[in-house]
Amino acid sequence: MLVPKLNKTYNIAGLNLSNMKFATGKTAPTIFGEDKEGPTGDVIITRAYPPIVASDTVHYSLPAGTGISMMVMPTFQIGLGLMKNTDITFRYVPKVETPGSKITGKVSLWGVGLRHDLLQYLPGGKLIPLSLSIMGAYSQMNFGADFPNALNPPNGVTYENGTMPVASTYADQALNVNVKAWNVNAIISKKILMVTVYVSGGYNSSKAEYALNGTYPIPNVYFDGVHAPKPIVVDKKDPLTVTDKKLSYFKGNAGLRLNIAIITLHADYTFGKYQTISGGLGISFR
Repeated sequence: MLVPKLNKTYNIAGLNLSNMKFATGKTAPTIFGEDKEGPTGDVIITRAYPPIVASDTVHYSLPAGTGISMMVMPTFQIGLGLMKNTDITFRYVPKVETPGSKITGKVSLWGVGLRHDLLQYLPGGKLIPLSLSIMGAYSQMNFGADFPNALNPPNGVTYENGTMPVASTYADQALNVNVKAWNVNAIISKKILMVTVYVSGGYNSSKAEYALNGTYPIPNVYFDGVHAPKPIVVDKKDPLTVTDKKLSYFKGNAGLRLNIAIITLHADYTFGKYQTISGGLGISFR
């Protein structure tokens, strides 16, 4: 999968942060963005101790991306021919490591698809020198990665009781992504001897859940009513889970498939919001 330039960065102002300000830099890298630390911001922390409201400022830098603008995923696929010109396809990726310069993670995937011929219902459909079918598919991908450089509290910042945080406390920080997707496509194909050429158009809809797991130092401020306010840190476990349901778009596809007995070789290109180049070796029983 090729990640478009638009998805390599995000707009910091679009986050509508209420207590974090950035003097420089309006964008920061996403996980697929540049392998360079993002802008440094001032976290303004306030805490009420009636009738006094104390505040302090802590400096934090946004994390870098991986520097990888594509995702490579080897996939096992098997197809079975059923009755009424219907095929069912299973796709599976065991948990494998993904390449990365800063983040090394593991990814797994499974999916199932069903394709059914439509020309059989048209009078004279057998005379048409093309095939027309409809296909629906569902897939689920899981990705997990540990952070090689954990987010630690700023130097000198303690807990409220004055003890210093221990770096090993934050060693369990990780990112977990779960994506569920379905798509439906209309496919036109032409078989010439052992080669099948095809084009398709359809609609893809996905739901992605992003979770920050592990222990993270959350900046805060402590004021005892006598001494000056001081910055402190409060540990928080599994602090963030975000669900994105707006990953829907139309897409097109073109490719070819070579059949040699039960062995198939294929290559195709998908164009749309996300571009995908794929090729592979498969087994098909009909």
